[in-house]
Amino acid sequence: MGKRKLIKYLTSKPESAYSNLDKVLNLYAEGKVTQLLSKHEFYDIEFFFHIRKFGNDCEIIFKYYNLATNICFSEAGYFYVSYPMVKNTDKIAKTFDQRVVYCKYEDGFSLEELLETIFEKLKAHPELVLGPIPKNRRKLYAILSAFFILLPFIVVGGMALYGLINDVSVYGDWWMAILFLGSVFLGNHFYYKAQK
Repeated sequence: MGKRKLIKYLTSKPESAYSNLDKVLNLYAEGKVTQLLSKHEFYDIEFFFHIRKFGNDCEIIFKYYNLATNICFSEAGYFYVSYPMVKNTDKIAKTFDQRVVYCKYEDGFSLEELLETIFEKLKAHPELVLGPIPKNRRKLYAILSAFFILLPFIVVGGMALYGLINDVSVYGDWWMAILFLGSVFLGNHFYYKAQK
């Protein structure tokens, strides 16, 4: 769902009538959610929302070292859960219900205060393993995707420029087709990896 629909929904009522969920959605629309999360070295931040006639909701997912956290907001309240990112998920699944924290919105609810509380809990989490924070691979995949999609055009442009400068005819061969197909394949491959 696009931001346009979200902004249309938010502008359909006055800010004084915003629910707590609306306030979270408004922070996202203003680009402030990522700002708040970045203060605490959270990475791989994702935000999902649904605007529906029968009830809106949104979810924020982020990571802190080896821990992942999901926060799910609805009109009635919210819950969050933190868990280690491990390959063997059976142990996590068995203890998942014990890890979930259910909350109702208190007067003066603040997303910033909630994130501060979660941050403090993550720092004291018994399964936290401190180490280098993984780089955001999505940006790298997006850059690689753009590079491979543009590569054939760069090569063809370079050949044309060489021919123009040296006043010679330059022709492509079968390797141009391989370059083009390979670039399209790799560009799409990294594009889909960047979307995950």
